[in-house]
Amino acid sequence: GSAPPGVEKIDATVTLTGSAKKPRRVVACDEHGYPTKRSVHVSASGNAVSVTLDAASPYHVVLR
Repeated sequence: GSAPPGVEKIDATVTLTGSAKKPRRVVACDEHGYPTKRSVHVSASGNAVSVTLDAASPYHVVLR
């Protein structure tokens, strides 16, 4: 395998709705899908959870 083609770094926040349960953790992963030590900000409001993605990480895994 190789790195994902055409990946662009962006600043983004994703809002997940439909569950009142806040994720245990959100893991930022590198281009190979391996976890990194980069922090990911997670906040909850009502039944919505907002995740501020790490711009340097092409993949994020939400653990509930």
